[in-house]
Amino acid sequence: MVIRSWLHMYVALNCFIQRKRPRINGESCNGAVVENGTNQTIIDANNATWIITNDSTIFKDGQKAGNNGYVILLVYWNETVYQENINFHWWKWINDTWIPENNSEILSYLTSSSGCTPTTLSDLITSLETTTVETSSLSYISNKSSSNYFAPYSCNDSNYIGDFCNISMKPCDINPCYGMSNCTDDPRQLLGYSCNCMSGFTDINCDVNIQPCKVNTCLQNGLCIEMNGTDFLCNCSQGYMGIHCQDMINYCKINVTCLNEGICRSILLDYKCECLYGSSGRQCENLAADFVIRQYAAKSFAYIAIIGIVAVYIFAIILDTLKYVFGIDVTRNERRELRHKRNLHKKKNLEEQQARKTHLVLRYID
Repeated sequence: MVIRSWLHMYVALNCFIQRKRPRINGESCNGAVVENGTNQTIIDANNATWIITNDSTIFKDGQKAGNNGYVILLVYWNETVYQENINFHWWKWINDTWIPENNSEILSYLTSSSGCTPTTLSDLITSLETTTVETSSLSYISNKSSSNYFAPYSCNDSNYIGDFCNISMKPCDINPCYGMSNCTDDPRQLLGYSCNCMSGFTDINCDVNIQPCKVNTCLQNGLCIEMNGTDFLCNCSQGYMGIHCQDMINYCKINVTCLNEGICRSILLDYKCECLYGSSGRQCENLAADFVIRQYAAKSFAYIAIIGIVAVYIFAIILDTLKYVFGIDVTRNERRELRHKRNLHKKKNLEEQQARKTHLVLRYID
């Protein structure tokens, strides 16, 4: 039987007998075991439920349990939860975090292939045919079994797996570190590797950019200049200003005056005066001939009106001065004559009214 997956190969090697089925709510001979992708659960002594999802994320009571790498197995033994990752390293859950398991006795128990039944691996395989195939760089051993059990391929180089021993087990071979960062295989790390990040990048895979100058830090094709590793300065393109070169320069505020009530409009690298009717030019300084004539005429009428108002005002002041200062009333005779005329007019009106009334009475008697 040919093994097509490194996961199945590992299960066959390390838990061929004792890990056929996990034990729920208790410990099996080698602990309750859950494999990646089986959707089976473990319930520990504290009644907490553990499960591995298909994307190798461990959940405890529905909450993500730590920042684990790619997990193959989840084992509950001796009231402790263990995980085994893609690099065959064991970690244990202590105080709500995963820490490496370095106890050789516990490791030997977790990885042993006996304890469930007295039967051994050699007793279950009735016959085995081995063929060694060599290539230019790698070799593998092909095994066939005549029973219902199987023996997986065994590569000469333990760093490779697969049907043709061409799948690397080294995490750094998949280039997990971003950019030009250096990757180092390190079994002491949870993910099995560590990244030596370049300057300006951080996080586990060096994928977080902490440089002051990033894409679009300076807008409008401005040049970003790092000052001291944390600050930046934008050298803006012509016509723009601001911390990020986000503002267009308003040339109307730089000693620009549009004449003849023209309106200034700021444009890129320049300004424009929008002139009223009758004016033209860059700053509306030119006036049309007819417009100039109308302006002069309007001003002339305005001056005449002003002069007339001032003359009347001065005349009134002179009359008041003569009357109240010098006792000379130049309008006394005119005012007396006007009063006399008004009195005569009133008297005449009264006589006419009296005559009309008398005429009406005589007609009535007749």
